[in-house]
Amino acid sequence: MDVMNLMWKPIIGLTILLLGLALVGPVSALTIDSVKPCDKKGNYKEIFLTNEIVYVEIKTSGSGSKTVHIYVVENKNWRKGDKLEDVSGGYEEFMSNAPGSYIVTVWKGNLKVGEYDIIVDEDLDGEYDPGEKGHILGVVAGFFVIPEFPLGSLMAIIIYFGALAGLATKRLRFKH
Repeated sequence: MDVMNLMWKPIIGLTILLLGLALVGPVSALTIDSVKPCDKKGNYKEIFLTNEIVYVEIKTSGSGSKTVHIYVVENKNWRKGDKLEDVSGGYEEFMSNAPGSYIVTVWKGNLKVGEYDIIVDEDLDGEYDPGEKGHILGVVAGFFVIPEFPLGSLMAIIIYFGALAGLATKRLRFKH
């Protein structure tokens, strides 16, 4: 066996390995690019009724896997270290191992009227960190829950006031 041949094989192998890594480039970790409240089809939505389901669309890129906690919290001016207190019955755990767009249910039924933010806790510590993603619009809430006004009740109110107006008009005509 040739001594030179034995000596060059490892060097050639290492060179090929390093060249392959250089061609592939660095691998980027999976990241959360955006978070937004939406309907079950992914259409942006910021106003929900108390009997609806709140979904969020999470867009990711990169490679690898990532697990995060999604919190629905009351709207406020967030500061580093603020405790995340989920109002929907507990945070949702979301795990992704591929880039893409995902729809996640974050609040089912019994929604309370108010203004809310969605915060994605990327380091899983249960506290707000300014670098974490979420749907927070400063002083304005990420989404709103408004009371349900059944059409029947609304129509009854309109008819009632319409009848009062008609009655008042008739009385004015009969006085003259």
